[in-house]
Amino acid sequence: CVVGAPTPPSAELERPLALSQWEATTFNWNALAWREIDIKKYVERDSLYSGFNGGLSFYRCTFELSGGNSRKNIRLRLNARHRVAIYCNGGFVGAETVYASAMLKAGAPNGPDITPAGARVYPLRHLLADGANELRVIVHSFGQSRCPVILDDARNPRGILSASLKGAPKDVRWFIGGLDCKTLPNAFATDGVPPEALGKTFVPMPPPPAAGGGGAGAAFELKREHGLIHARSTFTRPPHPRATPDKGAFRLPLRASVEGDASAYISLNGTPVVRYHGDMGPQTSFFLPDGLLKPPGQPNVLTITTHTSQPSTVVRVRVRPYDIDMRSGNLVEAAAGGKPLRTTSVDLTLA
Repeated sequence: CVVGAPTPPSAELERPLALSQWEATTFNWNALAWREIDIKKYVERDSLYSGFNGGLSFYRCTFELSGGNSRKNIRLRLNARHRVAIYCNGGFVGAETVYASAMLKAGAPNGPDITPAGARVYPLRHLLADGANELRVIVHSFGQSRCPVILDDARNPRGILSASLKGAPKDVRWFIGGLDCKTLPNAFATDGVPPEALGKTFVPMPPPPAAGGGGAGAAFELKREHGLIHARSTFTRPPHPRATPDKGAFRLPLRASVEGDASAYISLNGTPVVRYHGDMGPQTSFFLPDGLLKPPGQPNVLTITTHTSQPSTVVRVRVRPYDIDMRSGNLVEAAAGGKPLRTTSVDLTLA
């Protein structure tokens, strides 16, 4: 809530703050603390029972095949909540979102979830090999809603609800992995990615052609064969020309604006601030709390954990002023007549 009368606009903000070039590191599936599970047992496969309530949970399935004819009819039947991406032997299998705003629907947050609904069958033949095979599954939870009735969404299952391999593969084993939030000092300060699964070396990501506003560092190309990636960038708040030791610092609220057909979790200086699903929306702008930002001149670190189900997409992140309409309180995305946005408070010189 913003209280107070607006002051006249004083500076045109024609571009976002400059971001450094994105640098990415690998996500090492083998570094996760995998635990073998019985996929048919609810208390073993459900991600909440394992403490994986940060948003992401991970599953592996290993199995054996012998002879080319055995691959013809191998299919995966999977049901999960709420968003899933599946890979087999490094290749992309498919993705699905099971979520409904209405009651008595698969993935409904209001009232009971119709858990048998939402399953889908995925052919695997084109990605299988004789001998050892591996499935990798990323599952996003859209959170839990506390309802003032006995039919509480917080009791609804998360992660994989059911899974089976059709076609009689041998030695099928399932595993679950993730970050147990019960072990953290702050159970809410995580996107669910265990730190041990992230590489130590970051490699610059080349910007895509026509990167657009916000500098070359604002965007990067993401492909579904990349799987899950973890990247970082930095920006600084410039000092305000009116800030003096006796008057203190002038502050301007900032936001992160995200574009791209991808799922992404973004943290600011180590604290999660963005949960974004580009093909669902509706939110694309996210407030950056001033208390998490470093003083002007010091670098702020944005980290993003993301993947896409599209062959290719451009992910673009901009840091902009949180400009609002002082009459309605709504975020101003564009000024009337196509003019640049203006602040409603104080001057700001952008990098």
